[in-house]
Amino acid sequence: VREAPFGPWGGYLAATAGLGLLLLLLAGFFGRGYRGQGTEVAEAKGRTPLLLLAFWPAAASLGLLLAFLPSWARERAGVSPDVIRLLLMALPVPVALTQLLAGPIADLFDWAVWRMAGRHGGRQVALSLGALLLGAGFVLLLPAGDISALANAVPIVGVGYGLLGPSLIALVAESLPRRRWGLAAGLYLAAAALAGSPVLALLGGLAPSTALYLALGLALLPLVLTVLLFVGKRRKETNDVG
Repeated sequence: VREAPFGPWGGYLAATAGLGLLLLLLAGFFGRGYRGQGTEVAEAKGRTPLLLLAFWPAAASLGLLLAFLPSWARERAGVSPDVIRLLLMALPVPVALTQLLAGPIADLFDWAVWRMAGRHGGRQVALSLGALLLGAGFVLLLPAGDISALANAVPIVGVGYGLLGPSLIALVAESLPRRRWGLAAGLYLAAAALAGSPVLALLGGLAPSTALYLALGLALLPLVLTVLLFVGKRRKETNDVG
């Protein structure tokens, strides 16, 4: 039997490249027909692809967690399968609750940023905080040696993911004309499904610890992309004022 190129990474790398290209093409399509001033058109075309690409590694990191946490918890912490099932069943709870409150949380951050800096930026703050919590959850998860440490780390991952997703889709919607908001929401859901599926199917040969370290790296990518995006936007606003 001929071994696949790059071992267990071959299919994953191909899926990653294909998904990234798909998101860029669809985001470019969404940016077309944006009716506004020239600067608004440029901002929409520049912002939307990066925001969509920022969501992909977040969804992939959650897929890695769901795929490899059971075997990793058995090896590292000696957790029984029944306890692992309960832990995985509990993960959607902080995700759902945080997504439900993501709007008011972003509004609160927006009010605070406006009071302190005289500008709007609540969604950016909520997005960055979500990315930080997602990464922090994986940082706490990796050295966990018992069920209590696992039970503390997994909800942090859930809260971070719950903040990150709605903030990203809201920013994508702001970059697009109203008539394409539904398509943007559909692309958001498609990115989550496509990012998680290759992880579950193609990385079965990895050691659990390797997979979770990879998940940590993926979880931090949205933060890097967000900082690059909004630092550049802030510089542009400063230059326009100057």
